[in-house]
Amino acid sequence: MKRNQLFLAVIALFAVVLLNACSKNEGKGLRKLTYKVSGDVTVPVTVQYTPTITDPNETDFSDYNYEETITSLPWEKTVSLHQYASGGGLSVSVEDAVPGTSLTLKIFEGSEEKATKTVVVNGNGWIDNGLLNYYFPEFNM
Repeated sequence: MKRNQLFLAVIALFAVVLLNACSKNEGKGLRKLTYKVSGDVTVPVTVQYTPTITDPNETDFSDYNYEETITSLPWEKTVSLHQYASGGGLSVSVEDAVPGTSLTLKIFEGSEEKATKTVVVNGNGWIDNGLLNYYFPEFNM
């Protein structure tokens, strides 16, 4: 439970950090990211992700829905991000999964795969470091 709260706090903080202004990105409008999770894990998977954010002045994300518990894979979610967002991310967590099973996380911008990561369930039935981020090139330093 504490892991889920930690991931939730990380994602909420990440969403706030995303909304930093950058004049190089003006005039581009909304950008779409698609998050995908696949694999052979058979227990419920908690997925947390940067949600749709269209207001550059938004600072309170408490009403946003950015967590889902999925019971069958593959899973996919497309979100829109304001032009000032620097990127997006997703995290996965499991409890009591079969050690050695795995999940593959992917982030797409349009149809182009931008980031991918495979995570393996450890001997305790958890995933270590199930976080994947993607930063738009103009924000990648």
